[in-house]
Amino acid sequence: TRGAGEHHSCGSCVFGCATGAKQGSLRTWLRDAVHHGGRLVADVKVDKVNIKEGVATGVSCTLKCGGQFTVRAKRVVLAAGSVQTPALLLRSKVNNSNIGRGLCLHPVSAAWGLLPDETRPSEGNFST
Repeated sequence: TRGAGEHHSCGSCVFGCATGAKQGSLRTWLRDAVHHGGRLVADVKVDKVNIKEGVATGVSCTLKCGGQFTVRAKRVVLAAGSVQTPALLLRSKVNNSNIGRGLCLHPVSAAWGLLPDETRPSEGNFST
């Protein structure tokens, strides 16, 4: 599996790496952020990006339990995926005709079957 070292094959990669061998964001960027003074908050919805004079200054958030708070920042990075990032920008009243443009969803289906021999498709390298 890419990024997991030479002989890693636990079979759970498609569900998230149980051992951390793939060097995902929990072991890399988020750990670095906390090491440099960043704080992580779970169960939070970002309601909007706060913008002043065309510059993002932070985000307004709602906790799952109902509380609200604002994070002010010198830099704001949106990483909510191909669907939620444009949605957040639109909720924030960002006026740009390119928001969400070119989004192409790829619906997939799954097939199941009974085979005469054991196949173990989740072991070894996988392709997506």
